[in-house]
Amino acid sequence: MLAPLPRLIRVVVADDDSLFAEALAQLLEADGRFEVIGIAANGEQAVQLACWHDPDLVVMDVRMPVMDGVEATRALSASRPRVCVLLVSGEERPAEAAEAGAILVRKERITPEAIHRIIRARAGNSEGVEGLVRRGGR
Repeated sequence: MLAPLPRLIRVVVADDDSLFAEALAQLLEADGRFEVIGIAANGEQAVQLACWHDPDLVVMDVRMPVMDGVEATRALSASRPRVCVLLVSGEERPAEAAEAGAILVRKERITPEAIHRIIRARAGNSEGVEGLVRRGGR
């Protein structure tokens, strides 16, 4: 009997730079461990997508119109506390990110492998992301 395939990590990407958002989504999809289930142009859209699609992970820019990434992280922490949030920034704001419940990642360091390592560490599981992603159907 074959072992079941590991479930893909469901991701929402949010960035007002549509080229960056699309490139990151394509990079994650090509990696094979991630399924991008939505792309948002601002924090408000990211929160809506997270409420509708229940992702495992939201990767979003700190600075966005309508609702910035820190404010969106606070909203997600209140409504979807299980969702892991990575705030992507070209500047350092670790205290603000941590206070909101997110992990800050510098934009130039974001890769699928880096994201996967962060998720494993957050899940407390060096072997995989089973501690973060849910088992069973949705």
